[in-house]
Amino acid sequence: TELEFEPIEIFIDKNKVLVFGSYYQQIPTLPLIGPGYQTEKQSIYPYSTTLTTIQIFDVSNKAEPELLRTIEFEGSYLTSKKINRKVYFVLNTYPNYYAFSQENTNIIPLYRDSKKTGGIFAPIATYNNIYYFAPIQAQNFITLVSLSMENVADEIAKKVIVGSGQNV
Repeated sequence: TELEFEPIEIFIDKNKVLVFGSYYQQIPTLPLIGPGYQTEKQSIYPYSTTLTTIQIFDVSNKAEPELLRTIEFEGSYLTSKKINRKVYFVLNTYPNYYAFSQENTNIIPLYRDSKKTGGIFAPIATYNNIYYFAPIQAQNFITLVSLSMENVADEIAKKVIVGSGQNV
């Protein structure tokens, strides 16, 4: 089951508009790339998750806005801020540990990017690129992301930290 896209936040930069939104999605199969994800497998229990979506539009022609890029992140939107021509945002991800089997134990938050991953979900980081602050024993992830509104095709910068947040 998939619910409609719900806009949360909007940023404008010259002729570009960035819209944050979210929706809930059941993923009956996990078509993933990266270590441990060589094949698609049907899950006994469909994996359900909240996806935070970023859509960037070129509105030079106000009558016909053009969608330039869509990026989806597994997790819930916490907050965002635009500084100059960059947008920074924070997500909380709460892995559904029950959805994983012995064969698929990767709990790293997923993302897909219309410009980079070809529409396929991929882990947002590798295990050795996830930050951890001892002695915290959190079971969640915070993802910090920045992207350019000037050059929308540029690589996004992302950091994943074990933990969760409520205030920024």
